[in-house]
Amino acid sequence: MIVLMITISGLLLEANAMENVTIASLDTIAATITSSPNASRPEYRVYLVRQTLDKDLSDVILKAATTDDDKSDSSSGTGGGSRADDKKYQNNSTVQIYIIAVIGVSPAVIGGIMWALKNLKRKCIRDKASKRSKVKKNTSDGNTPNPFLINDIPINQLTYKLVERAEKSLNTGSGGSIDSSAVWYNSYKPSYLVKSRRVYSLEVSRKNLDMIEILGEGNFGQVWKARATQIKNNNKSQTVAIKTNKINTDEKDAEDLLKELDIMLQLGNHPNVVKLLGCCTETMPYFLIMEFVSNGKLLSFLRRHRTDKTYYNNNNNSDNYNSMNSSGYKTDSGDKNLSANDLVLFAYQISKGMEFISSHGIIHRDLAARNILIDDRKTCKVADFGLSRSIRDKDGDQYEQKTGGQMPVRWMSPESLSMGVFSAKSDVWAYAVLLWEIVTLGSTPYIGLSAQEVIKYVTEGHIVDRPQHCSDRFYELMSMCFRYDCDNRLSFTDIRVKLSEMIELQCGYVDLQHFDHSLYYNLNTSSGEKI
Repeated sequence: MIVLMITISGLLLEANAMENVTIASLDTIAATITSSPNASRPEYRVYLVRQTLDKDLSDVILKAATTDDDKSDSSSGTGGGSRADDKKYQNNSTVQIYIIAVIGVSPAVIGGIMWALKNLKRKCIRDKASKRSKVKKNTSDGNTPNPFLINDIPINQLTYKLVERAEKSLNTGSGGSIDSSAVWYNSYKPSYLVKSRRVYSLEVSRKNLDMIEILGEGNFGQVWKARATQIKNNNKSQTVAIKTNKINTDEKDAEDLLKELDIMLQLGNHPNVVKLLGCCTETMPYFLIMEFVSNGKLLSFLRRHRTDKTYYNNNNNSDNYNSMNSSGYKTDSGDKNLSANDLVLFAYQISKGMEFISSHGIIHRDLAARNILIDDRKTCKVADFGLSRSIRDKDGDQYEQKTGGQMPVRWMSPESLSMGVFSAKSDVWAYAVLLWEIVTLGSTPYIGLSAQEVIKYVTEGHIVDRPQHCSDRFYELMSMCFRYDCDNRLSFTDIRVKLSEMIELQCGYVDLQHFDHSLYYNLNTSSGEKI
């Protein structure tokens, strides 16, 4: 009955459009409905109520209209009252329409305005960033300072001046450091790319960095040697390596550097992976601060020993294989020359580093001797994650490249060359090419073939030939990594186990005494590929 009364009250409010309408009492309507044989059905009760109300309302409206016609000839005072009632009814209806329109339309209008303001703000940020990233000439107004000039020298020229000073310092042996003020003079742009990144615990003040010299550079990036303090609450000054973008690079290159930072943050620490010490990402240019590895690139290390002929076969001291440290089996760090044992141990250390990297769902995509660093204890560390990608959050275990750019063709697997697909098993293929580099003391694979010829050669099922001074067993390990079907290749765990067994046997796997220099060459540049 309560529900029935509420229903009738609501319908009465709807029907009571005119103040003077007289409708049957609620008790009369309730009695009529409850006496109906279908009164137990709610929808039938509502139907009877609406039917009764509609009938009564129609009678009242008809009666009011008739009364209005009868009184149309009466006095003006009476007619004025009727018109006032009509006007009041119309005003009430108009107010109801306005209320409905405001309630229904306002949220959509407000939402549209907010969306437009948000996109306008983003566009302004992008426009400012684009303008600031371009090196401009001095303005026509001589009194207006140009933010891209330091002492009337363009910033893009300062880099080369710093390099000249570094070379001069090295040649004279003065050991002085380079004034690094020009390097962070370009730090004018707020980084909206890293606001959501959790790197604040690794942030280092640029004032605590003293740039010394450029260690190496590519098309878009540079690696500096620097002195740093206050790294991870360490007050002592230490030598570090800083990777950054060149000054004239665009935002895409800066974002690529942040992607490399993300990869290194996901990895954490491992003795055979270069360690991330800190970063500077609050303003541009961004800095990745890494441990300084004294002997530099493994490729340069091998070629230097080959040129100087400071290599030899295994000595009689077998303790080189059995000496252990945190990175596993290590070489004789006191021996500055290169032994055949060292080469096998290099392969073992790199396999440990790559096993760690692949276990974190990271595909390196640029594994080669040039991207392996070696310290003064002859410990190898995997480095340079500029092309690396994470597949941790993907459904499969592969990464498909959808953009162009120079790629390390001579280290790429058949599926990567033909379909642009990368996985941990494509890294295994690159590792096999790296083994060949180690055995040949830094020679370039597929020498004599152009990039296009290498692609054709590899996709047809060919691999590098066995070096004459390489044992069958060591080349067999390479061949198991060179299998055309990626599913049949070894994993990095398999490689580590096999190399560990080979080291335990202490057999001669590389005969450096019969290494023929004339068969192997270095290729420093090649069109359309990364060497």
